[in-house]
Amino acid sequence: MVEVDKEIQETKEGRVETEEIPEVIREKDLWILKDKKTESLANKLDLYNPQAFSYFSNYIKRRGIIKLINRAKVKDGEKIKIGDYIFKYNAKTNSLEILE
Repeated sequence: MVEVDKEIQETKEGRVETEEIPEVIREKDLWILKDKKTESLANKLDLYNPQAFSYFSNYIKRRGIIKLINRAKVKDGEKIKIGDYIFKYNAKTNSLEILE
């Protein structure tokens, strides 16, 4: 299990809210991203549409998901589940390719 640093944000009312810590876990022959924000976005988009997939790819890079995948030692060609989609990790390009 790999985690990124917890983000703590103060709201205008002075309350402290914690954001979920994204993690990548291994289950048999599949890696699974546990991150509600990213999973929700993936499920809302039609990732078979090239524009939507490009948007999602940029989002996961900005959110640090690719770095998280690297820290989890995901190998080239291994499968990663994000939301309802299955991706193949491409270590050469440091990116995901949609499979299902």
